[in-house]
Amino acid sequence: GAISMDSELGKGTSITVVIPSISEQSKGYFSTTWDSSAEVGEQPREALKSRALEGVNILFCEDSDSVATLVTLILEREGATVTHAENGEVGIATFSKSGGDFDIVLTDVQMPVVDGFGVARALRAAGWLKPVIALTAFATEHDADKCFAAGC
Repeated sequence: GAISMDSELGKGTSITVVIPSISEQSKGYFSTTWDSSAEVGEQPREALKSRALEGVNILFCEDSDSVATLVTLILEREGATVTHAENGEVGIATFSKSGGDFDIVLTDVQMPVVDGFGVARALRAAGWLKPVIALTAFATEHDADKCFAAGC
């Protein structure tokens, strides 16, 4: 999967999220773009009608309330069920309590208490093989290497 963003001062931000399809209902990849500079009525019709993540259960570890709200809104609009954890420690505990009943874990890289690398390492150590997607606004090439080494 991938997440990309383009932003132009005074015009708005466009965020694209590509998540490998894990639902039996849809094959291949899901991709949507939401352009904050356009009015709702101007959004592509397929972006407004898509429910490509219907039935997908996502654990989202994110310490920023504004990012958590935005990403959760986008994912839920696409039909996903999102469980938010405010840091990695809470995310690991939530994951454990659920018995690993998630399809995807989406985690911020830089969080207090336990960071996203710690979340990925803990899930992989527990034998979880489903996708762990790292999300960060401050990525470096070194961060990408650390993500892959941790199991993202």
